[in-house]
Amino acid sequence: MIAFLLAGLAAVLYGVAAILQAVGARRAVAATGGTAGVVRQWTYLMGLGLDLCGWLLSLVASRRLPLFAVQAVLASSVAVTVILAALVFGVRLAGRDRAAVAGVTLALVLVGLSAGAKGAGVVNEGAEPALVAILLLVAAGGWLARSRECPVVIGASAGLAFGGAAWCARAAHPPLTVGGLLVDHLVWGVVAFGLLGIVLHAQALSIGDVGPVTAAMWVTEVVVPAVAGVLVLGDQVRSGWHAPALVGVALATAATVVLARSPARLHTARGGRPSRPLNRPGSRVGHG
Repeated sequence: MIAFLLAGLAAVLYGVAAILQAVGARRAVAATGGTAGVVRQWTYLMGLGLDLCGWLLSLVASRRLPLFAVQAVLASSVAVTVILAALVFGVRLAGRDRAAVAGVTLALVLVGLSAGAKGAGVVNEGAEPALVAILLLVAAGGWLARSRECPVVIGASAGLAFGGAAWCARAAHPPLTVGGLLVDHLVWGVVAFGLLGIVLHAQALSIGDVGPVTAAMWVTEVVVPAVAGVLVLGDQVRSGWHAPALVGVALATAATVVLARSPARLHTARGGRPSRPLNRPGSRVGHG
């Protein structure tokens, strides 16, 4: 239960971070006519700090819960952003947005009730070369998509990278010492996949609309680690709750796609500038 609450808190932090970053972008635009000075805005920097805190909390939660549960909860951060955007910026929510928020809520209930014991998370030595290969393939795919200006594919690649970071955090079992952390290859996998995800996400937002990019990212970030957690790490679903678990993950993913394309979400991510999406390097919640 504590781990589930930590994952929920991470989602809230992601959602609040998006609003703070949007406020910082608006102030930068008002002061300079562009977003060049956004890094001098304390609200923007606070948003980045909340992003980092949320990510760390999500890694802690993934150590105690099945990955499908953690990733589905994190996806609800988009709902938090949309609701806060309506309150802070006065953006009116459409009927489908309200339905999607309700869908996310129902999905979280289903996922929370269906989550069983997490698997042992023991991986053999052959998994490490496979992870390196996956990291290189994701990076190559993102680079190729960037050269062809396919922001949705880059966004999906970013989701795979963030999902890889979550998977490595879930599988790692280092001694809780500085030396133990430094020599564990899976810990370095968390860092490598996380940095790759940040770079790919920034690249996707620099050339594409935040709605499709965010939707593509969350679909891969929720589904792929969830499947890998069950098949490889032995994550379990409560007996008799397999169907509700599948419905919960599918509902969370579908509702996130709808909310990612919500006018409230787009309004927030663009920082009030309707002409182009806001490129926010280093931010997961423009991932969330």
